Amino acid sequence: LQPLIARLYRLLYDPQTRVQDSIKRIWKKLFPSTKQMIIVEKYFNEIFKELFDEILSSRWRVRESIQLGLLEIFRLSNRKLIDDPQYIGLF
Repeated sequence: LQPLIARLYRLLYDPQTRVQDSIKRIWKKLFPSTKQMIIVEKYFNEIFKELFDEILSSRWRVRESIQLGLLEIFRLSNRKLIDDPQYIGLF
């Protein structure tokens, strides 16, 4: 379940709107809007690892979705990456 949630999260930010809309519908069916932030918090490490591992992908769509996903995950959860041992340990 963890890798699936991490991949779905990344695909929420796919540059193609058709893919993005499809994944958003799946995400909303799996997790009601009240639980979406709880799910992101619960699986933050897995989501972050998925995004970090693929950040240098040769596919531009993957790189773009990762950038948007990282921006959103840190903005929503008000997290800081720099100098936080929790994230440094994930590298």
